[in-house]
Amino acid sequence: MMGKTHRAGGALAMLLSYQFMQNHDMLAETINPVVQLLIMYPCCMWGSVAPDLDQSDDAIPEKAPLSILIHKIIYLGKVRHRSWQTHSIAVTGGLVGLLFLILSYINNYGLLNLNAVSLTILKLMLMGLAVGIASHLLLDAFTYEGIHLIPPTKGKNGKKKVHWVRFVPHTDAFKTNTRYETIVRYLLYILFFADFGYIIYQVVRNLI
Repeated sequence: MMGKTHRAGGALAMLLSYQFMQNHDMLAETINPVVQLLIMYPCCMWGSVAPDLDQSDDAIPEKAPLSILIHKIIYLGKVRHRSWQTHSIAVTGGLVGLLFLILSYINNYGLLNLNAVSLTILKLMLMGLAVGIASHLLLDAFTYEGIHLIPPTKGKNGKKKVHWVRFVPHTDAFKTNTRYETIVRYLLYILFFADFGYIIYQVVRNLI
């Protein structure tokens, strides 16, 4: 799907994830809940389009210096758009999991002299990134092209076997930038504003 659809999906996913974390006491006690959302949100929005940095120079959805650098690194490996390197549950999700393991290692062994607040902020940033990337993969799984489950393997006949994950029929009606995607995008907008309104209502009710 296009960048604006992924951003809408990322925004909704972040609100829902934030509410889940709040309802299950997963937020940090030492930082204001709203501040935690403000930390996670920009990371989620970046993550919601980050897998598409495998596109051409003109088509990448982010033009920030970090995004351009990652885009150039991806292109050094001659990675194509929607390849398993950037749109795979196992690989893309595994890289995010690796970041959490690295942060856990830093925490357990006291590396970089990070205090508790700094570690909490890094965890929140990673959580936002993970939610954003997860929303990207989920939305792309609802398109004609689909995403990869794992890297391609060789079948019994020696030919490459691609393990697709696709939740819609493999027809042109479900391609990117079609009427179908427009409907999905506006549905995401509606759900986002409805959920955002509910959060505001909850905040106001608690203040009264």
